[in-house]
Amino acid sequence: MRGRARCHIVGDMRLVLDTDVVVTGLRSANGASRLVLAGMAEGAFTALVTFATVIELEDVLLRPETMAATGFGPEDTVAFVDAYVALAERVVVRHRYRPTIQDPGDEMFVEALLNGGGDAIVSCNRRDYLPADHRLASRGETVVPVLSPGETLRRLTWRPAATTLSGFRRP
Repeated sequence: MRGRARCHIVGDMRLVLDTDVVVTGLRSANGASRLVLAGMAEGAFTALVTFATVIELEDVLLRPETMAATGFGPEDTVAFVDAYVALAERVVVRHRYRPTIQDPGDEMFVEALLNGGGDAIVSCNRRDYLPADHRLASRGETVVPVLSPGETLRRLTWRPAATTLSGFRRP
C-alpha cells in the first residue's frame, strides 16, 4: 500500500462513498455530490458498503442538525438509508488494515474499498486519507485512490437526464 496511490479506472467503477459526500449531496439541490447520488441511483457505478459504513451513515444522517439541513425527518432518513443499501453491494470485512490513514474515523472506508475490490473512495476531504505515518503524509499522497465528487463525475461515462435532475430537486 505504500507509494503513490493512483486511479486507473476502466469500465464499471466500484466506489466507496464517504459519508461527507452523501450528506453534501442531500443538503444541496445542485452540485457534484448530488449528481454522484443520482449516478448511484441510476446504476452508473457500483457503490460498496459495509456494516460499519452503513451504521456511520445512519448515525450522521439522524443527527438533528443534519436532518434540519436535509429537510428529512427520522422516517425519511431511515427510508433513504434503506434505499441506499438496497442499491449498494454489501462487503464483508475479512481483513483489517489499521492504522493506515491519519483519520481513524475513516478507516472503515479504506477497509470497505480494499475488502470489496473497489477502485476509489469518493470524498470531499482527501486529507483524511493521507498515511498515518506523518513522514509519508508530508508528500501529500493518499494511501488509497481518493476522488472528489467532481473527479468522479469526470470519470463516469454516465450523464444525468433532465428528468433525473428534476427528480432530485427539493419541492
